[in-house]
Amino acid sequence: YLKELTDVVPSVANVTHYADIVVEKYKLRQLITSLSDSVSDCYTAEEPAKDIIETTERALFNISMNNEASRLCHVSETVNEVYEEIREIYLNHGKTRGVPTGFYEIDDITGGLQPANLIIIAGRPSMGKTSLAMNIAAHAAMVEKKSVAFFSLEMSKEQLVGRILSSEALIQSGALRTGNL
Repeated sequence: YLKELTDVVPSVANVTHYADIVVEKYKLRQLITSLSDSVSDCYTAEEPAKDIIETTERALFNISMNNEASRLCHVSETVNEVYEEIREIYLNHGKTRGVPTGFYEIDDITGGLQPANLIIIAGRPSMGKTSLAMNIAAHAAMVEKKSVAFFSLEMSKEQLVGRILSSEALIQSGALRTGNL
């Protein structure tokens, strides 16, 4: 019996595979919990449907953002990759590495928009967060010719396009809304 037990004990060689299984099951449990909460909220109807949808979207987004399980690796597997990145930065000194935002001060600090980074623009209400984000997205799309997807929980698609049009036409967005052109 003891011999049989040693045969079924997982091998250290398969640790990443087992870690991936644990992460997958964890995410499924998170998904079940999140969706169960949303169903309960729908039945109780204590909040408006819009709020329930936003809460559910936020929860699903958080689960999906953690979609890639980190695999264990030795530092020697990554050091050459990092060295090449540092070398490229050195050789291109002064140039923006990522996608330029159109704001030189931001690009100097961040190196532009980097792949796989989540950028959060925070501030008090009506301080221009959406305008800043729209200007960055418009610059990336129209000047840098990059594909851009823009999601807003605060504004409709018509409002977002109106903002882009007023910015490009150098007309105040209020003038577009009221027709005082």
